[in-house]
Amino acid sequence: MSKMHDVTNKVRSMIPAGCILALLFSGLFFGAGALFSQDSLADRVLATLRSASKEKQQFRTQAKLFSGNAEGEETSTELLLYVDRNDGTQKSLAKVLTPERNKGNIFLNNAASYWVYYPKLQRSLALSPLSTLAGDVSIGDLLAPPPMQIYSVKVLESDDENVTLELTKAGRTAPYSRVVQHYKGEILKTAEFYGGQKGGILMKRVQYLKPIRQNNRYFYTQVKILNELRKGSYSVMAFSPPENIKVPSGWFNPNNLQQVP
Repeated sequence: MSKMHDVTNKVRSMIPAGCILALLFSGLFFGAGALFSQDSLADRVLATLRSASKEKQQFRTQAKLFSGNAEGEETSTELLLYVDRNDGTQKSLAKVLTPERNKGNIFLNNAASYWVYYPKLQRSLALSPLSTLAGDVSIGDLLAPPPMQIYSVKVLESDDENVTLELTKAGRTAPYSRVVQHYKGEILKTAEFYGGQKGGILMKRVQYLKPIRQNNRYFYTQVKILNELRKGSYSVMAFSPPENIKVPSGWFNPNNLQQVP
Protein backbone atom coordinates (compact mmCIF):
# COMPACT_ATOMS: atom_id res chain seq x y z
CA MET A 1 0.00 0.00 0.00
CA SER A 2 2.94 2.36 0.57
CA LYS A 3 3.68 2.26 -3.15
CA MET A 4 0.14 3.43 -3.80
CA HIS A 5 0.64 6.37 -1.44
CA ASP A 6 3.86 7.28 -3.28
CA VAL A 7 2.02 7.17 -6.61
CA THR A 8 -0.78 9.33 -5.21
CA ASN A 9 1.76 11.95 -4.14
CA LYS A 10 3.22 11.94 -7.67
CA VAL A 11 -0.22 12.61 -9.13
CA ARG A 12 -0.90 15.44 -6.73
CA SER A 13 2.52 17.02 -7.30
CA MET A 14 1.84 17.26 -11.05
CA ILE A 15 -1.31 19.39 -10.55
CA PRO A 16 -1.25 22.68 -8.58
CA ALA A 17 -2.80 22.69 -5.11
CA GLY A 18 -6.58 22.99 -5.22
CA CYS A 19 -6.72 22.08 -8.91
CA ILE A 20 -7.47 18.36 -8.75
CA LEU A 21 -11.23 18.25 -9.14
CA ALA A 22 -12.97 15.15 -10.36
CA LEU A 23 -12.79 11.63 -11.63
CA LEU A 24 -14.92 10.36 -14.51
CA PHE A 25 -14.78 6.73 -13.54
CA SER A 26 -17.36 4.81 -15.56
CA GLY A 27 -18.53 8.17 -16.84
CA LEU A 28 -19.74 9.28 -13.43
CA PHE A 29 -19.63 12.79 -11.99
CA PHE A 30 -20.47 11.96 -8.40
CA GLY A 31 -22.09 14.74 -6.38
CA ALA A 32 -24.49 15.80 -3.68
CA GLY A 33 -28.08 17.03 -3.68
CA ALA A 34 -29.55 20.11 -2.06
CA LEU A 35 -28.10 21.08 1.30
CA PHE A 36 -31.46 21.45 3.07
CA SER A 37 -33.63 18.97 1.17
CA GLN A 38 -36.36 17.21 3.16
CA ASP A 39 -35.98 14.08 1.02
CA SER A 40 -34.36 10.94 2.39
CA LEU A 41 -30.64 10.40 1.92
CA ALA A 42 -31.28 7.77 -0.76
CA ASP A 43 -33.63 10.15 -2.60
CA ARG A 44 -30.99 12.88 -2.61
CA VAL A 45 -28.28 10.56 -3.93
CA LEU A 46 -30.58 9.29 -6.71
CA ALA A 47 -31.65 12.83 -7.59
CA THR A 48 -28.01 13.81 -8.08
CA LEU A 49 -27.41 10.92 -10.46
CA ARG A 50 -30.52 11.86 -12.44
CA SER A 51 -29.48 15.50 -12.72
CA ALA A 52 -25.99 14.50 -13.89
CA SER A 53 -27.51 12.53 -16.77
CA LYS A 54 -29.42 15.61 -17.97
CA GLU A 55 -26.74 18.29 -17.68
CA LYS A 56 -25.85 20.09 -20.89
CA GLN A 57 -22.27 21.27 -21.12
CA GLN A 58 -19.03 21.10 -23.08
CA PHE A 59 -15.64 21.12 -21.43
CA ARG A 60 -11.99 20.12 -21.58
CA THR A 61 -9.80 18.77 -18.79
CA GLN A 62 -6.35 17.26 -18.40
CA ALA A 63 -5.94 13.87 -16.71
CA LYS A 64 -2.95 12.39 -14.88
CA LEU A 65 -2.70 8.63 -14.37
CA PHE A 66 -0.08 6.59 -12.52
CA SER A 67 -0.19 2.79 -12.37
CA GLY A 68 1.87 0.10 -10.66
CA ASN A 69 1.90 -3.66 -10.15
CA ALA A 70 3.12 -6.32 -7.73
CA GLU A 71 6.46 -6.54 -9.56
CA GLY A 72 7.22 -2.90 -8.78
CA GLU A 73 6.78 -1.67 -12.36
CA GLU A 74 5.29 1.81 -12.71
CA THR A 75 3.87 3.71 -15.68
CA SER A 76 2.44 7.19 -16.15
CA THR A 77 0.04 8.60 -18.72
CA GLU A 78 -1.19 12.10 -19.43
CA LEU A 79 -4.41 12.70 -21.35
CA LEU A 80 -6.41 15.62 -22.72
CA LEU A 81 -10.14 14.94 -22.39
CA TYR A 82 -13.01 16.59 -24.29
CA VAL A 83 -16.68 16.08 -23.34
CA ASP A 84 -19.85 17.16 -25.19
CA ARG A 85 -23.21 16.78 -23.41
CA ASN A 86 -25.20 19.36 -25.35
CA ASP A 87 -27.60 17.04 -27.18
CA GLY A 88 -28.79 15.02 -24.19
CA THR A 89 -26.16 12.31 -24.58
CA GLN A 90 -22.50 12.26 -23.62
CA LYS A 91 -19.84 12.08 -26.31
CA SER A 92 -16.24 12.13 -25.12
CA LEU A 93 -12.70 11.59 -26.31
CA ALA A 94 -9.26 11.38 -24.76
CA LYS A 95 -6.03 12.25 -26.56
CA VAL A 96 -2.79 10.77 -25.23
CA LEU A 97 -0.08 13.39 -24.49
CA THR A 98 2.44 11.07 -22.84
CA PRO A 99 4.18 8.62 -22.93
CA GLU A 100 5.87 9.36 -26.23
CA ARG A 101 5.22 5.90 -27.69
CA ASN A 102 1.44 6.44 -27.44
CA LYS A 103 1.39 10.19 -28.09
CA GLY A 104 -1.44 11.24 -30.39
CA ASN A 105 -3.58 8.14 -29.94
CA ILE A 106 -7.21 9.17 -29.44
CA PHE A 107 -9.92 7.19 -27.65
CA LEU A 108 -13.57 7.98 -28.46
CA ASN A 109 -17.06 7.24 -27.20
CA ASN A 110 -19.65 8.76 -29.54
CA ALA A 111 -22.64 7.69 -27.39
CA ALA A 112 -23.07 4.50 -29.41
CA SER A 113 -19.66 2.83 -29.67
CA TYR A 114 -15.99 3.06 -28.65
CA TRP A 115 -13.03 3.69 -30.96
CA VAL A 116 -9.29 4.31 -30.99
CA TYR A 117 -7.49 6.38 -33.62
CA TYR A 118 -3.84 5.65 -34.40
CA PRO A 119 -2.18 8.62 -36.14
CA LYS A 120 0.69 6.49 -37.45
CA LEU A 121 -1.82 4.25 -39.25
CA GLN A 122 -4.24 7.11 -39.98
CA ARG A 123 -7.18 4.86 -39.16
CA SER A 124 -9.74 4.21 -36.42
CA LEU A 125 -10.57 0.82 -34.96
CA ALA A 126 -13.68 -0.19 -32.97
CA LEU A 127 -13.09 -1.23 -29.36
CA SER A 128 -14.87 -2.91 -26.46
CA PRO A 129 -15.64 -0.54 -23.54
CA LEU A 130 -13.35 -2.75 -21.43
CA SER A 131 -10.36 -2.31 -23.75
CA THR A 132 -7.42 -0.92 -21.78
CA LEU A 133 -6.80 2.81 -22.10
CA ALA A 134 -3.85 2.95 -19.67
CA GLY A 135 -2.85 1.05 -16.54
CA ASP A 136 -5.95 -0.40 -14.89
CA VAL A 137 -8.27 2.11 -16.57
CA SER A 138 -10.38 0.95 -19.50
CA ILE A 139 -11.77 3.20 -22.23
CA GLY A 140 -15.24 2.73 -20.73
CA ASP A 141 -14.03 3.72 -17.26
CA LEU A 142 -13.04 7.14 -18.53
CA LEU A 143 -15.43 7.84 -21.41
CA ALA A 144 -18.74 6.09 -20.64
CA PRO A 145 -21.89 8.25 -20.38
CA PRO A 146 -23.45 9.20 -17.00
CA PRO A 147 -24.81 6.14 -15.14
CA MET A 148 -28.51 6.88 -15.53
CA GLN A 149 -28.07 6.71 -19.32
CA ILE A 150 -26.57 3.21 -19.35
CA TYR A 151 -27.47 1.52 -16.04
CA SER A 152 -30.66 0.68 -14.14
CA VAL A 153 -30.21 1.94 -10.58
CA LYS A 154 -31.82 0.64 -7.40
CA VAL A 155 -31.27 1.09 -3.67
CA LEU A 156 -29.92 -2.04 -1.97
CA GLU A 157 -29.61 -0.62 1.55
CA SER A 158 -30.35 2.76 3.08
CA ASP A 159 -30.60 4.45 6.47
CA ASP A 160 -30.06 7.98 7.75
CA GLU A 161 -26.27 7.75 7.33
CA ASN A 162 -25.48 5.20 4.58
CA VAL A 163 -26.74 4.26 1.13
CA THR A 164 -25.77 1.32 -1.07
CA LEU A 165 -26.80 1.44 -4.74
CA GLU A 166 -26.73 -1.28 -7.37
CA LEU A 167 -26.27 -0.25 -11.01
CA THR A 168 -27.20 -2.96 -13.52
CA LYS A 169 -26.24 -2.77 -17.20
CA ALA A 170 -29.06 -1.36 -19.31
CA GLY A 171 -27.23 0.02 -22.35
CA ARG A 172 -24.66 -1.49 -24.67
CA THR A 173 -22.12 1.22 -23.89
CA ALA A 174 -22.10 0.28 -20.18
CA PRO A 175 -18.61 -1.08 -19.42
CA TYR A 176 -19.68 -3.37 -16.56
CA SER A 177 -22.50 -5.80 -15.91
CA ARG A 178 -23.01 -4.46 -12.41
CA VAL A 179 -21.65 -1.73 -10.14
CA VAL A 180 -22.23 -1.47 -6.37
CA GLN A 181 -21.68 1.96 -4.80
CA HIS A 182 -21.37 2.72 -1.08
CA TYR A 183 -22.18 6.22 0.22
CA LYS A 184 -21.54 7.70 3.66
CA GLY A 185 -24.03 10.50 3.81
CA GLU A 186 -24.01 12.01 0.34
CA ILE A 187 -20.32 11.20 -0.17
CA LEU A 188 -19.37 8.21 -2.30
CA LYS A 189 -16.74 6.18 -0.44
CA THR A 190 -16.16 2.96 -2.41
CA ALA A 191 -17.51 0.97 -5.33
CA GLU A 192 -17.12 -2.53 -6.77
CA PHE A 193 -17.23 -3.16 -10.52
CA TYR A 194 -18.41 -6.56 -11.77
CA GLY A 195 -18.23 -8.30 -15.15
CA GLY A 196 -19.53 -11.57 -16.57
CA GLN A 197 -22.94 -12.30 -18.03
CA LYS A 198 -24.60 -12.32 -14.59
CA GLY A 199 -22.34 -9.70 -13.03
CA GLY A 200 -20.67 -12.17 -10.72
CA ILE A 201 -16.99 -11.52 -11.49
CA LEU A 202 -15.41 -8.83 -9.32
CA MET A 203 -13.08 -6.86 -11.59
CA LYS A 204 -12.17 -3.66 -9.74
CA ARG A 205 -12.53 -1.95 -6.39
CA VAL A 206 -12.43 1.84 -6.32
CA GLN A 207 -11.81 4.14 -3.37
CA TYR A 208 -13.01 7.76 -3.58
CA LEU A 209 -11.01 9.96 -1.22
CA LYS A 210 -10.64 13.59 -0.08
CA PRO A 211 -13.88 15.04 -1.49
CA ILE A 212 -14.30 18.79 -1.90
CA ARG A 213 -17.59 20.62 -2.32
CA GLN A 214 -18.16 22.98 -5.23
CA ASN A 215 -21.46 24.38 -6.55
CA ASN A 216 -23.41 22.09 -4.23
CA ARG A 217 -21.65 18.99 -5.61
CA TYR A 218 -18.93 16.73 -4.26
CA PHE A 219 -15.84 16.10 -6.37
CA TYR A 220 -13.17 13.60 -5.41
CA THR A 221 -9.57 14.80 -5.46
CA GLN A 222 -8.04 11.34 -5.06
CA VAL A 223 -9.20 8.03 -6.53
CA LYS A 224 -7.52 4.64 -6.19
CA ILE A 225 -8.36 1.75 -8.50
CA LEU A 226 -7.52 -1.78 -7.37
CA ASN A 227 -7.51 -4.46 -10.08
CA GLU A 228 -9.04 -7.63 -8.62
CA LEU A 229 -8.14 -9.69 -11.71
CA ARG A 230 -4.43 -8.85 -11.32
CA LYS A 231 -3.66 -8.76 -7.62
CA GLY A 232 -1.20 -6.02 -6.69
CA SER A 233 -2.07 -3.95 -9.77
CA TYR A 234 -3.43 -0.45 -9.11
CA SER A 235 -3.90 2.99 -10.61
CA VAL A 236 -4.34 6.50 -9.24
CA MET A 237 -6.04 9.14 -11.37
CA ALA A 238 -6.85 12.86 -11.07
CA PHE A 239 -8.12 15.71 -13.24
CA SER A 240 -7.41 19.41 -13.62
CA PRO A 241 -10.37 21.83 -13.32
CA PRO A 242 -12.82 21.46 -16.24
CA GLU A 243 -12.53 24.33 -18.72
CA ASN A 244 -15.79 25.28 -20.44
CA ILE A 245 -15.10 25.53 -24.17
CA LYS A 246 -16.98 25.03 -27.41
CA VAL A 247 -16.16 21.54 -28.69
CA PRO A 248 -16.80 20.92 -32.43
CA SER A 249 -19.39 18.16 -32.77
CA GLY A 250 -17.58 16.79 -35.82
CA TRP A 251 -14.68 15.62 -33.63
CA PHE A 252 -16.80 12.82 -32.18
CA ASN A 253 -16.86 10.90 -35.45
CA PRO A 254 -14.33 8.04 -35.76
CA ASN A 255 -13.54 9.27 -39.28
CA ASN A 256 -12.67 12.80 -38.11
CA LEU A 257 -10.37 12.18 -35.14
CA GLN A 258 -7.34 13.49 -37.01
CA GLN A 259 -8.92 16.96 -36.57
CA VAL A 260 -8.51 16.93 -32.78
CA PRO A 261 -5.64 19.29 -31.84
